[in-house]
Amino acid sequence: MRIGFLIIVVLLISSYRLYGQAQSLLYNQTKDPQAIMLNPGIRYQETDMHIGIPFMSNLMINISNSAFSVADIFNDQDINQNIDGQIRELDENDHFQINQRIDLINIGWQKDQYYYTAGFYQEFQANANYPKDLLRLVYYGNASTNGAYTLDGLEGSLNAQGVFHFGVNKAVSRKLYIGGRAKVYTASFNAHTRNNDGRFTSRATDQEAVLEQRISNLDVRLNTAGIDRNSDETISPGAFLLGSNLGVGMDLGFSYQVNRRTEITGSILDLGFISFSKDTKNLRLKGSYEFEGANLLFPDFDQGESIIDYYERIRAEIDDDILDETKESSYLYLQPVKLNLSWSYRFGGKEVCDCPIDNERLEGNQEIGVHFFAANYPGFINSRLNFYYQRTLWNRINIRLMSGLAQFERTNFGLGLSARFKGYSFFLNADTLRYADNIYNANDLNFQAGMSLML
Repeated sequence: MRIGFLIIVVLLISSYRLYGQAQSLLYNQTKDPQAIMLNPGIRYQETDMHIGIPFMSNLMINISNSAFSVADIFNDQDINQNIDGQIRELDENDHFQINQRIDLINIGWQKDQYYYTAGFYQEFQANANYPKDLLRLVYYGNASTNGAYTLDGLEGSLNAQGVFHFGVNKAVSRKLYIGGRAKVYTASFNAHTRNNDGRFTSRATDQEAVLEQRISNLDVRLNTAGIDRNSDETISPGAFLLGSNLGVGMDLGFSYQVNRRTEITGSILDLGFISFSKDTKNLRLKGSYEFEGANLLFPDFDQGESIIDYYERIRAEIDDDILDETKESSYLYLQPVKLNLSWSYRFGGKEVCDCPIDNERLEGNQEIGVHFFAANYPGFINSRLNFYYQRTLWNRINIRLMSGLAQFERTNFGLGLSARFKGYSFFLNADTLRYADNIYNANDLNFQAGMSLML
């Protein structure tokens, strides 16, 4: 087994395009009850009951930017050259993302062959693609140039919600565990746009300093709820927890013990939606418009014509050709669905186990494994393949070292620590450790921690 250990070490140290992820550090951590939230079908056998410490049982934040880091923009070089270089290097998969989560209530209890869980957590998610053409147009402008710009990449979402959940984990046999979780989403704030279309072209004409500009096949949609720029109402903290828009969803998962050393697991999370019907706005821009410069025929001031009236006519022409429609109808927001798959192999010395269900659990106090994660956020699919090595010490402490393949072409690794001490379970997971001395060089920052009472 020393060969297997050597392989995983080589992967962790020298793989190309490596980086870790905090959720992967917690996934299938069978000694920590919070791992049940990532796979309701986990092989969890550690306790008859757990109670998460309110507001502390699971704290998670992730900030990622696949296009560039802070140091790529703000450094010793000219900032304009830096911005120019980053815009030129953007591609259709580049995006920005923020995820935050706090567990307020999380409990679980064993009964017969079942382990039940219930609770409530608050979650915030925001993401957007980088629309390269629009950024080029905004930054460089279109004066004295021929160019074509599309709305490709103009997609993104923002959602703040509270989630009530109830789950069941069952040992079907000594080898197979399955589980499911029902969810009720409650939300006040949402915004999302996707599947936008349109093209803007700018071409020189025979007239000096006059450009022919055209908007073709414009079709832009934006749905919002709880976000009204004209409202004077203040946003209360409780609105981020309990909203007036409801939805339902579910999680499913399994764990299968191939033999005493090998296990495969999988889960699919947030198969669900929210129906937004309160305080909604539905904006749509659609149409085409052609504009051959301002043709600066100055207004006839003797006839009382003003410059404002002149430009108002231009605005009226745009309004006639470009439909600007705002409604307040309800809409469905589909939750980003997350997929987890893993394979693990254990080796080394045996662990002592007072398992409430059976004693046929996996052997070995060391583990190597592979974890695959994917999520379908609006505009892009976020996928990661992570490799890890884990060691259990004194049957109370787990240390996991992880690295993996992803879209961020930089070597990185993450470290996870979980422990049980005097009836408490702790975990602390951190990513981007390569940039611990200067986080401004990192494209991705992940942090997750939690504490539970084990009974």
